[in-house]
Amino acid sequence: MDDKLNFLDVCIIKKGNSLIHNWYHKPTFSGRYLNYFFRHPLCQKVGTIIGLIDRVLSLSHPMFHQENFEAIIKILINNGYSLKLIFTMIKKGYQKIQTFECSESQI
Repeated sequence: MDDKLNFLDVCIIKKGNSLIHNWYHKPTFSGRYLNYFFRHPLCQKVGTIIGLIDRVLSLSHPMFHQENFEAIIKILINNGYSLKLIFTMIKKGYQKIQTFECSESQI
């Protein structure tokens, strides 16, 4: 018996007596997002990266973060994004999360 339930963008996994979650893609997922070389404003391209980073951080258990970040890096490279831009945005995403956690712990 498989202890997984795929629902929308989340895979819920039973691990022992607890539930963990991971980012899920349907088998038909193509990996196509806004291509970097399309004629769109830079803010929309950056928004694509931020959206993927937010999905990884919000839809997956920390145990899956490395695997999911590797997946979004591959997806973004296949859509023409530079590694420099990708890693800059990932770094900003982590800084945002750390700032949020610090301010939340002070409440």
